Amino acid sequence: NLARLAARAPERLLQVESSTETRAELQLEQGLVWQRMGDTESAARILEKALQAHFRDDTYDALVGVLEKLGRYDRLAMLLERALKHMDQPNRRVKIMWQLAEILGTKLQQLKPTAQILESIYRESQSQLALNRLSDVYGDLGDTGSLKSVYRRQLQADSDEIETDAVRVRLAKLLLETDTDLAECEQLLQQSMNSPIDHLARSEAVDLLSRLYREQHRFADLTQHLEAHLGEDAEREQVSRSE
Repeated sequence: NLARLAARAPERLLQVESSTETRAELQLEQGLVWQRMGDTESAARILEKALQAHFRDDTYDALVGVLEKLGRYDRLAMLLERALKHMDQPNRRVKIMWQLAEILGTKLQQLKPTAQILESIYRESQSQLALNRLSDVYGDLGDTGSLKSVYRRQLQADSDEIETDAVRVRLAKLLLETDTDLAECEQLLQQSMNSPIDHLARSEAVDLLSRLYREQHRFADLTQHLEAHLGEDAEREQVSRSE
């Protein structure tokens, strides 16, 4: 078969070629020939062998495509982890980490490693998107301690007032449900109630603060809180009618 003979031609040259760079080029060529012939498994095996001997961007890019086509996300995750050890360009590193997080979280359902990669993305790029994804992953893991940390970091960094109010309420609710840092919980709810921006967050804050007062048997505070809230609702309804 002429096609298979052509595919093995670089292999014969490898037996006599000693230069690392030239051998890497021949292995890449051989892998690409096998890929064009439709034998992606052979292509993957050859390209993986080439990268083990000498890491090159072109070989790496070719192998990523082959492994994606094969659906071998376990091998692709290992490849991306290895690539990070060879990458010193910040933007390229972050891009690879996002690819790795997507594969670990979506394809392999490995949530703890996904969280570790997302934390690395945040450390290297201060990405708010990474924090948003971390809140989902820690929520799925039931890791309330780490989830609190994410919410607090979001509050330090977020400039969007509506989103800030929503995060305040999420953190306050988590503190209330885990019965921790209740003074902070109350402060967060008071801040959300005083916000004129996010009415949904404000309404939930009113309900959560009522729950906090009941659970702490602070009935005088609860009565004052409910009266103030009812008075504000009546005032808003009157203003709405007059408009």
